Amino acid sequence: MDALMICLLACGAATLGSRWWLLSAATQRQLPHLSAYFAILMTAGLGAGLAAWFGATIAAQYRGPGMLLLLALALLLAGIGMAWPARPLSAKLQASVKGPLSATIMLSAAMLSDSAPFIILAAAARTGSAAYAGVGGAIGLMAATAGSAMIDPVHALPPWLHWLRRAIAALLIIIGVIAAARARGIM
Repeated sequence: MDALMICLLACGAATLGSRWWLLSAATQRQLPHLSAYFAILMTAGLGAGLAAWFGATIAAQYRGPGMLLLLALALLLAGIGMAWPARPLSAKLQASVKGPLSATIMLSAAMLSDSAPFIILAAAARTGSAAYAGVGGAIGLMAATAGSAMIDPVHALPPWLHWLRRAIAALLIIIGVIAAARARGIM
């Protein structure tokens, strides 16, 4: 259950304003609802499932405080990524979403550079529970996507989203530092 909660909260928070989040907003604007939700669900489920599976293979090979350090690194990198200013999508990139297949391919490519799969991988490796990590990550990604329909991905992001991203970044960095200190035996 730890993996479910870690992935649900961390992936949902770390995805706000990311490239994948903005592309999912563009997908929801360009495609019919059923096609857009299918592409987003496929990408979130496949990305979370693969990351959890890789985390389970790491957990089978290594155990101990190193897995907590891996989770701390994932949270720190997610926090640093959230602190970085988010840029809106180009109109050309948004216009290239033409159908469910192209949307799925573009969302999958954007998922590779997102911090959510690394958090899912690290949580699955730390807890040894790949199923819970995958389900929690997929639900967190889908919950974050629900808010992306309100944002125009081509224009500048609203100021409240920048402040929310900074607050989440600070929280993720603090949690990552505490987890790293506990893994090293300092706390």
